Amino acid sequence: MPRIRIAGALVAILGMWFALGTLTPAVAAEVQTSNRAVVMADPLSVVFQLRVTAPGGLRAAVVNYRVLNPGGNVGGSVRPEVNASTTQDLRATLLTNNGERYIPVGSQFVYWWELTDADGTVHTMPEEAFTFLDGRYQWRERSEGDVMVFWYGNSDQQALLALQATADAISDMEALLQVQMPYPVRVVVYRSESEGELAQRPRGGAFDSQVVTGGARVATDLLHIYD
Repeated sequence: MPRIRIAGALVAILGMWFALGTLTPAVAAEVQTSNRAVVMADPLSVVFQLRVTAPGGLRAAVVNYRVLNPGGNVGGSVRPEVNASTTQDLRATLLTNNGERYIPVGSQFVYWWELTDADGTVHTMPEEAFTFLDGRYQWRERSEGDVMVFWYGNSDQQALLALQATADAISDMEALLQVQMPYPVRVVVYRSESEGELAQRPRGGAFDSQVVTGGARVATDLLHIYD
Protein backbone atom coordinates (compact mmCIF):
# COMPACT_ATOMS: atom_id res chain seq x y z
CA MET A 1 0.00 0.00 0.00
CA PRO A 2 2.71 2.59 0.84
CA ARG A 3 4.38 1.94 -2.52
CA ILE A 4 1.09 2.58 -4.31
CA ARG A 5 0.63 5.90 -2.44
CA ILE A 6 4.19 7.02 -3.26
CA ALA A 7 3.73 6.15 -6.92
CA GLY A 8 0.45 8.03 -7.02
CA ALA A 9 2.05 11.08 -5.43
CA LEU A 10 4.86 11.05 -7.98
CA VAL A 11 2.36 10.84 -10.83
CA ALA A 12 0.44 13.80 -9.37
CA ILE A 13 3.63 15.88 -8.98
CA LEU A 14 4.74 15.12 -12.53
CA GLY A 15 1.28 16.03 -13.83
CA MET A 16 1.36 19.39 -12.05
CA TRP A 17 4.87 20.10 -13.31
CA PHE A 18 3.87 19.27 -16.89
CA ALA A 19 0.76 21.47 -16.64
CA LEU A 20 2.75 24.41 -15.29
CA GLY A 21 5.35 23.93 -18.01
CA THR A 22 2.72 24.12 -20.72
CA LEU A 23 1.40 27.38 -19.27
CA THR A 24 4.85 29.05 -19.30
CA PRO A 25 6.05 30.24 -22.72
CA ALA A 26 9.22 28.44 -23.75
CA VAL A 27 10.29 31.23 -26.12
CA ALA A 28 10.03 34.99 -25.70
CA ALA A 29 7.79 36.90 -28.12
CA GLU A 30 9.48 37.66 -31.43
CA VAL A 31 10.29 41.15 -32.64
CA GLN A 32 8.01 41.94 -35.60
CA THR A 33 8.83 44.39 -38.39
CA SER A 34 6.92 45.95 -41.29
CA ASN A 35 6.87 48.98 -43.60
CA ARG A 36 10.54 48.61 -44.45
CA ALA A 37 11.41 51.35 -46.93
CA VAL A 38 14.17 53.54 -48.35
CA VAL A 39 13.22 57.17 -49.10
CA MET A 40 15.39 59.20 -51.52
CA ALA A 41 13.76 62.61 -51.79
CA ASP A 42 16.81 64.30 -53.38
CA PRO A 43 20.58 63.75 -53.83
CA LEU A 44 21.36 64.96 -50.30
CA SER A 45 20.19 62.05 -48.16
CA VAL A 46 18.84 58.52 -47.87
CA VAL A 47 16.26 57.80 -45.16
CA PHE A 48 15.83 54.23 -43.92
CA GLN A 49 12.41 53.51 -42.40
CA LEU A 50 11.05 50.57 -40.40
CA ARG A 51 8.07 49.86 -38.13
CA VAL A 52 8.96 47.64 -35.17
CA THR A 53 6.73 45.86 -32.65
CA ALA A 54 8.67 44.49 -29.67
CA PRO A 55 7.52 43.73 -26.09
CA GLY A 56 9.29 46.21 -23.84
CA GLY A 57 10.45 48.34 -26.77
CA LEU A 58 14.02 48.48 -28.05
CA ARG A 59 17.35 49.15 -26.44
CA ALA A 60 19.00 50.12 -29.71
CA ALA A 61 18.71 49.99 -33.50
CA VAL A 62 21.24 50.49 -36.27
CA VAL A 63 21.25 50.46 -40.06
CA ASN A 64 24.47 49.08 -41.53
CA TYR A 65 25.22 49.82 -45.18
CA ARG A 66 27.80 49.24 -47.89
CA VAL A 67 28.25 51.32 -51.04
CA LEU A 68 29.44 48.84 -53.66
CA ASN A 69 32.50 49.81 -55.68
CA PRO A 70 34.91 47.73 -57.77
CA GLY A 71 37.80 49.56 -56.12
CA GLY A 72 36.59 48.56 -52.66
CA ASN A 73 33.26 48.82 -50.88
CA VAL A 74 32.72 51.69 -48.45
CA GLY A 75 30.57 50.98 -45.40
CA GLY A 76 29.13 52.67 -42.37
CA SER A 77 26.09 52.84 -40.14
CA VAL A 78 23.39 55.25 -38.98
CA ARG A 79 21.25 55.02 -35.83
CA PRO A 80 17.65 56.10 -35.31
CA GLU A 81 16.18 57.10 -31.96
CA VAL A 82 14.41 54.28 -30.10
CA ASN A 83 12.19 54.12 -27.01
CA ALA A 84 10.25 51.68 -24.82
CA SER A 85 7.06 51.84 -26.93
CA THR A 86 5.77 48.45 -28.00
CA THR A 87 5.27 49.69 -31.58
CA GLN A 88 7.40 52.48 -33.05
CA ASP A 89 8.38 53.87 -36.45
CA LEU A 90 12.14 54.17 -36.89
CA ARG A 91 13.87 56.64 -39.21
CA ALA A 92 17.62 56.71 -39.79
CA THR A 93 19.03 59.41 -42.07
CA LEU A 94 22.27 59.06 -44.03
CA LEU A 95 23.60 62.36 -45.42
CA THR A 96 25.04 61.71 -48.87
CA ASN A 97 26.37 65.11 -49.97
CA ASN A 98 27.18 67.34 -47.01
CA GLY A 99 30.79 68.34 -47.63
CA GLU A 100 32.16 65.59 -45.40
CA ARG A 101 30.66 62.65 -47.30
CA TYR A 102 29.82 62.34 -51.01
CA ILE A 103 27.84 59.34 -52.25
CA PRO A 104 26.90 60.05 -55.88
CA VAL A 105 23.52 59.41 -57.45
CA GLY A 106 23.61 56.04 -59.20
CA SER A 107 25.54 54.31 -56.40
CA GLN A 108 24.52 50.79 -55.45
CA PHE A 109 23.74 50.07 -51.80
CA VAL A 110 23.40 46.96 -49.67
CA TYR A 111 21.93 47.52 -46.19
CA TRP A 112 20.48 45.67 -43.22
CA TRP A 113 18.89 46.52 -39.85
CA GLU A 114 20.06 45.28 -36.45
CA LEU A 115 17.55 45.60 -33.59
CA THR A 116 18.37 45.06 -29.90
CA ASP A 117 15.29 44.19 -27.85
CA ALA A 118 14.59 44.87 -24.17
CA ASP A 119 16.28 41.60 -23.18
CA GLY A 120 19.47 42.51 -25.03
CA THR A 121 18.94 40.05 -27.87
CA VAL A 122 20.15 41.32 -31.26
CA HIS A 123 17.84 40.63 -34.21
CA THR A 124 19.58 40.95 -37.60
CA MET A 125 17.35 41.45 -40.64
CA PRO A 126 18.20 40.15 -44.13
CA GLU A 127 20.22 42.35 -46.49
CA GLU A 128 18.49 44.34 -49.19
CA ALA A 129 19.95 46.18 -52.19
CA PHE A 130 18.93 49.34 -54.03
CA THR A 131 20.26 51.96 -56.45
CA PHE A 132 20.49 55.50 -55.05
CA LEU A 133 18.58 57.85 -57.39
CA ASP A 134 17.50 61.49 -57.18
CA GLY A 135 13.92 61.39 -55.92
CA ARG A 136 13.01 64.71 -57.52
CA TYR A 137 12.63 62.92 -60.87
CA GLN A 138 10.95 59.80 -62.25
CA TRP A 139 13.80 57.68 -63.57
CA ARG A 140 13.89 55.13 -66.37
CA GLU A 141 16.68 52.75 -67.25
CA ARG A 142 18.01 50.70 -70.13
CA SER A 143 20.98 48.37 -70.53
CA GLU A 144 23.26 47.33 -73.35
CA GLY A 145 25.76 44.66 -72.41
CA ASP A 146 27.47 45.80 -69.22
CA VAL A 147 26.36 49.44 -69.55
CA MET A 148 23.19 50.77 -67.90
CA VAL A 149 21.82 54.29 -68.36
CA PHE A 150 19.37 56.15 -66.10
CA TRP A 151 17.40 59.17 -67.32
CA TYR A 152 14.10 61.03 -66.82
CA GLY A 153 11.73 63.34 -68.66
CA ASN A 154 12.07 63.81 -72.42
CA SER A 155 15.77 62.93 -72.53
CA ASP A 156 15.31 59.62 -74.35
CA GLN A 157 17.51 60.60 -77.28
CA GLN A 158 20.31 61.95 -75.09
CA ALA A 159 20.14 58.91 -72.82
CA LEU A 160 20.31 56.41 -75.66
CA LEU A 161 23.16 58.37 -77.22
CA ALA A 162 25.04 58.27 -73.91
CA LEU A 163 24.38 54.54 -73.61
CA GLN A 164 25.67 53.81 -77.11
CA ALA A 165 28.67 56.11 -76.79
CA THR A 166 29.72 54.55 -73.48
CA ALA A 167 29.29 51.00 -74.79
CA ASP A 168 31.26 51.85 -77.96
CA ALA A 169 34.06 53.52 -75.99
CA ILE A 170 34.43 50.49 -73.73
CA SER A 171 34.40 48.14 -76.70
CA ASP A 172 37.06 50.18 -78.52
CA MET A 173 39.33 50.32 -75.46
CA GLU A 174 38.94 46.61 -74.83
CA ALA A 175 39.99 45.88 -78.41
CA LEU A 176 42.89 48.35 -78.30
CA LEU A 177 44.30 47.19 -74.97
CA GLN A 178 43.34 43.51 -75.33
CA VAL A 179 41.57 43.52 -71.97
CA GLN A 180 38.05 42.87 -70.69
CA MET A 181 36.16 45.41 -68.58
CA PRO A 182 35.81 43.54 -65.27
CA TYR A 183 32.66 45.30 -64.02
CA PRO A 184 29.45 46.93 -65.33
CA VAL A 185 29.25 50.71 -65.82
CA ARG A 186 26.30 52.96 -64.97
CA VAL A 187 25.55 56.35 -66.57
CA VAL A 188 23.20 58.91 -64.98
CA VAL A 189 21.89 61.55 -67.41
CA TYR A 190 20.51 64.90 -66.19
CA ARG A 191 18.75 67.19 -68.66
CA SER A 192 20.84 70.23 -67.75
CA GLU A 193 23.66 71.50 -65.60
CA SER A 194 21.20 73.29 -63.29
CA GLU A 195 19.01 70.20 -62.74
CA GLY A 196 22.06 68.12 -61.88
CA GLU A 197 23.84 70.72 -59.75
CA LEU A 198 22.52 69.37 -56.46
CA ALA A 199 23.92 65.94 -57.34
CA GLN A 200 27.46 67.23 -57.92
CA ARG A 201 30.25 67.17 -55.41
CA PRO A 202 30.39 70.51 -53.51
CA ARG A 203 32.79 73.05 -55.02
CA GLY A 204 34.00 76.53 -54.21
CA GLY A 205 31.90 79.51 -55.23
CA ALA A 206 34.58 80.91 -57.56
CA PHE A 207 34.85 77.55 -59.33
CA ASP A 208 31.06 77.30 -59.73
CA SER A 209 30.81 80.75 -61.29
CA GLN A 210 33.49 80.10 -63.93
CA VAL A 211 33.14 76.43 -64.91
CA VAL A 212 30.29 74.53 -66.55
CA THR A 213 30.57 70.80 -65.94
CA GLY A 214 29.16 68.73 -68.80
CA GLY A 215 29.83 65.47 -66.99
CA ALA A 216 32.12 63.67 -64.61
CA ARG A 217 33.32 60.26 -63.55
CA VAL A 218 32.07 60.23 -59.96
CA ALA A 219 33.04 56.66 -59.06
CA THR A 220 35.05 53.81 -60.56
CA ASP A 221 31.98 52.43 -62.36
CA LEU A 222 29.71 55.50 -62.46
CA LEU A 223 29.43 58.48 -64.82
CA HIS A 224 27.27 61.60 -64.56
CA ILE A 225 26.24 63.64 -67.61
CA TYR A 226 24.81 67.08 -66.80
CA ASP A 227 24.59 68.67 -70.24
